Amino acid sequence: MTDKEKTVKQNPYPTQPGFGLRVANAKRALKKLARDPWNRAPVASRGFDNCFENFDGEAVVWALMHAARTDDELASGIACFDGHRGHLLAEWRRVYFSAFSLRAVFEKAARPQVDLFSFIQ
Repeated sequence: MTDKEKTVKQNPYPTQPGFGLRVANAKRALKKLARDPWNRAPVASRGFDNCFENFDGEAVVWALMHAARTDDELASGIACFDGHRGHLLAEWRRVYFSAFSLRAVFEKAARPQVDLFSFIQ
């Protein structure tokens, strides 16, 4: 684990209302897939897709990847969801690990912009 990975414990991506419920729903579906890999129904549903379609899909992916570091069943479910091909997993890893370099960008964007020239007149 690098120093950057140690410092990022909170999701650096912006989230929307209902974020926690959507992450929990996605975790539940992926774990069910890990237990029954031949049954793709939990991840082939509109409810599962909705977990990632609220303008904070990157935040959901980050939360799932972060949790999968210590949850073997979730990690297995993510691998099954990818079909062991590696394409989706590579994209999810990119989202997860790029967050370490994007944290400063998000923090700067969250700070209020101050126009110093409007005060001088």
